[in-house]
Amino acid sequence: GGAGVGSVEDLSRSRGVDGSGDGNALAGLSVALLHGSRTVALLHVWPDERVAASPFWTSADRDQVARVAYGLAVGLGMDDDRRAGLEDLALREARAEQMRGALLDSLHQVKNPVQALRTFGKLLLRQLAE
Repeated sequence: GGAGVGSVEDLSRSRGVDGSGDGNALAGLSVALLHGSRTVALLHVWPDERVAASPFWTSADRDQVARVAYGLAVGLGMDDDRRAGLEDLALREARAEQMRGALLDSLHQVKNPVQALRTFGKLLLRQLAE
């Protein structure tokens, strides 16, 4: 699945868990960062009250937050894909090592009787020659 973002939602810094607060503080924004259908992170953005020109987010602000969130979602998605690829590689290497061990064991099982037959054949030829 590809990267994506949820909708840009308003947050209120002044509201506590119980819903209390004055409601007049500058609000933050929250965006879910998605990888496929899975939420991989939440981006919360708060304005700096010392430099905020307005207590409201403009549509340009919201668009920029959405673009930044999308870039972060792409990066997180790429990291997830890389991690999954490394896990797949480790699993394939473990299977290959397991198959190598089984093959070496099988070759040993075949080689021993063949070597015994060869040795027996040499001894038999010596006895026949005598």
